[in-house]
Amino acid sequence: MNNFPVEQLRDISNEFIKSGDFESAIFWLEKVKNHLTKVCIASNYIDEDFYNYIIAMIAAERHKCALGLLKARDSGHLWIQVLIAKCYSCVQRCNKALDVLSFLVVQEKDLGGLIETVRKCKEESPFLNPFVFVSDALFHKASLLEYSGHVNCVFYYGCALVCNPLKFSVARRLLEDELINMSEVKRLFERIRKFNAITNQLSTDLLDTVFHFYQSN
Repeated sequence: MNNFPVEQLRDISNEFIKSGDFESAIFWLEKVKNHLTKVCIASNYIDEDFYNYIIAMIAAERHKCALGLLKARDSGHLWIQVLIAKCYSCVQRCNKALDVLSFLVVQEKDLGGLIETVRKCKEESPFLNPFVFVSDALFHKASLLEYSGHVNCVFYYGCALVCNPLKFSVARRLLEDELINMSEVKRLFERIRKFNAITNQLSTDLLDTVFHFYQSN
């Protein structure tokens, strides 16, 4: 079993992650670690393997174990901090999770900070879609702020949508629950357009289609 090529081990673990069998994914990702250590490619998982391992552990509700591994490996990278916060919120330590996510600060009239966060994520973790990952992190922060009774949760929900306009769960949260009025919706759409003009994340046609969907629903 340990003689399997490492890419085959990764493929097997990824299939289990996709199917929702996270305990099996953990088993095979541990084989990846053993292989890398044995052939001296690395003393531990490379970032993508480690990320998948932690995601599988969180999904399997091994939150405390995942948190311990993340803290031991903590390099200050954005994606590790986001996963640490996720572990804390999974064990009902929401204030601690918010403390960890305190680096995710966005200014209302300045998209530079958000763009820099996406750039940093892309640089540190090329195996992730930086727009989706940062959007998910902002949505997580917004949810924690709302749970804690902070009024600026709506702003961070909006930031999550700016970063990933295709995240319909955010749009639904804002629009269906009437957390923002129509004038605020227009301002949010303008921020999305400005962000997209800089990042070229979505084509103009796709963005127009998304806006039409939001407005018609």
